[in-house]
Parts: sequence; structure tokens; C-alpha cells
Amino acid sequence: MNKDLKKLVRDRFSSFSEIEEYRKRVQSGLLPWEERISGLFLSIPGRLLDIGCGGGREAIALSTLRHEIIGIDISKAQVESARIAARRFGKKIEFRLCNGVDLDFECGYFSYIVMWGQAFGNVPKQDNRLHLLKECSRVLKH
Repeated sequence: MNKDLKKLVRDRFSSFSEIEEYRKRVQSGLLPWEERISGLFLSIPGRLLDIGCGGGREAIALSTLRHEIIGIDISKAQVESARIAARRFGKKIEFRLCNGVDLDFECGYFSYIVMWGQAFGNVPKQDNRLHLLKECSRVLKH
């Protein structure tokens, strides 16, 4: 991904106001549509990748379904906030810093991938979004 575009996205989600907003959201759990999707498609425990995990809201809520979860985000500050939230809720979730386009996992590593909210829309440029989708296909079990 272009360094300037990557920096733009990273800086936005690393701002104090964004960190605080995402920190507050953790307590709200899944949105109604996320609960429905989870019940329909994520009911069997597996390894789950949460792309654009932000402060950890979805990862923490999805952990109640007994998934092994790895959350990734482009913002170091968001990743640290998610780690703190997971500890506060007593959840063992791994959170990693990632550019959000290149997924540093082996082929077929995940049973599920979620990329909810605005995460996909925050990947700048069509070629980066296409690359991310190819990466998702690569790391997803088929």
C-alpha cells in the first residue's frame, strides 16, 4: 500500500478522539446485525481473524463463541487499546499490528474472517482492496 495513504489511515485511527471512541464501544458488544450473522455463520468454534479490529469490540464479543481470535489493525494505539480491553474483560485474544493489506499468516490458517464496520472502505485504492481480498482467500480454509 502506498506509504502516504497508509499513514493517512493509520494517523486517523491513532488520534486520541478515535481511540477514546473505540474504547467506549467495546462495552456495547455486537450490533444486532452482527449477532445475527454470528449466529448464522460463526457458531462452530474455529480460528477467526478480525481485520480492522480497532479497540477490540467485535473480537471481545465474538470470543464468547469460543473462537481463537486474532485481531489486526493498522493503528498501534488501537491495538494496544484492544489488548487492554481484552485483559479488562478477562479474554485471551491476540492483537497484532498489521498494515491491513498483507496478511502475515500461512495459507488456510483461519476458519473465519470478519471485516466489519468501515474496515474494508478504509483500505485506499481498488488495487489494495483486491489484494486484501486475495490475501483473505489465501489465509482462509477452503
